[in-house]
Amino acid sequence: MTRAAFYAPTRPISSVRPSSVKRVVVRGHGSTVTAPSLPLVVYRDVYAELNARYQSEAMRHGPITALTAEEAAACVASIEAQVHRPWEL
Repeated sequence: MTRAAFYAPTRPISSVRPSSVKRVVVRGHGSTVTAPSLPLVVYRDVYAELNARYQSEAMRHGPITALTAEEAAACVASIEAQVHRPWEL
């Protein structure tokens, strides 16, 4: 995926179902994160920034291979099931 393709909208915002949106990034203004709970909002916000840094650094070293939809779904299911752990300390 090229940088332009990564940042360019693929469809009008009016066609996106609100339940499918987890993070909206507005250039020059920051971002908004949604989730059904506060711990999940915090998790998504923190890790979105970290993952963006990791991806940016990886792209400096050459082409990257994105996860498939199935791989991404498996990661989300596995990781988000552990979101509550730091909140219990």
